[in-house]
Amino acid sequence: MKKWNGQTYSIPSWNRDHTLHSAIANSVVWYYQELAREIGNDRMQSNINKLNYGNQDISGGIDQFWLCSSLKISAQEQVALLKQLYNNELPFSVENMAITRKIIVLSTNNDTIFSGKTGTAYGEVLGWFVGCVEKDGNKYFFATNIQGDHAANGLKAREITKCILTDLGVL
Repeated sequence: MKKWNGQTYSIPSWNRDHTLHSAIANSVVWYYQELAREIGNDRMQSNINKLNYGNQDISGGIDQFWLCSSLKISAQEQVALLKQLYNNELPFSVENMAITRKIIVLSTNNDTIFSGKTGTAYGEVLGWFVGCVEKDGNKYFFATNIQGDHAANGLKAREITKCILTDLGVL
């Protein structure tokens, strides 16, 4: 649990204490920033390198590098990372990978598990949604990126993805 510092944010769900689970669900940037500062540059760079995560560049600052800054990752790289996560192939404990998979679950319906994480950048002109659907013993991985003049955010990318997955009979 991380205590909210009382600063008022434009996103109401950020204005309270958060756990890792609630921070992921609400994309609470201040929580991630505090966590990144606690981890520190050396440990963060080491883990980013172990993951071979995107361009591995955290030079944009320990609490900013992923926020439209120095770190870049493609949709294909995101899907590859998700596959490694779901196959327990990341350089972390099996327990921590299971926790990560659990906290990104968005819904469970019958035997279908829909998981993912949204993101928004540049004031809602870039949105993305990455995740996995587990159904009938199969795993379907996806990454959706959208761009536009406005309202191109993570929630819109999620909505588009759900429509596509439903049309394909995956959801």
